[in-house]
Amino acid sequence: LDFMVKAKTATSTLPPVYAKGAAITVLSASLSPVRAYVNLRIERNEGVSAQQFELLLADWRDAVLVDAQGNQLTGLSEFLISAQEEGKSADYSFTFLPTDAREAYIAPTVIDVNDNWFADMSQAIKVR
Repeated sequence: LDFMVKAKTATSTLPPVYAKGAAITVLSASLSPVRAYVNLRIERNEGVSAQQFELLLADWRDAVLVDAQGNQLTGLSEFLISAQEEGKSADYSFTFLPTDAREAYIAPTVIDVNDNWFADMSQAIKVR
């Protein structure tokens, strides 16, 4: 099996996205024909309760790789918490199955009043 992989190295991290009481920063993202990797840092903003922050972390633990409309592109292969400072921050590492999508976002999942899970595109971060 032969395929070409174009390597891109980001010169800096993207600025954080502020949503629901936290700063979410993409530390790195790489989407290839083999796997898709996304590493995030989630930091609690001042004034946000510990309980609100824990709920936000839970939403991001179940993050999905989606298109601009919130449709899931591929499944999760592995999730790791690579670092955590209790009540202050967490670094999440996601490994997804490969996707050839031209555009991809990582988005936390939330549940509506009818117990339906969906990608919260108001917090989505473009990774490709």
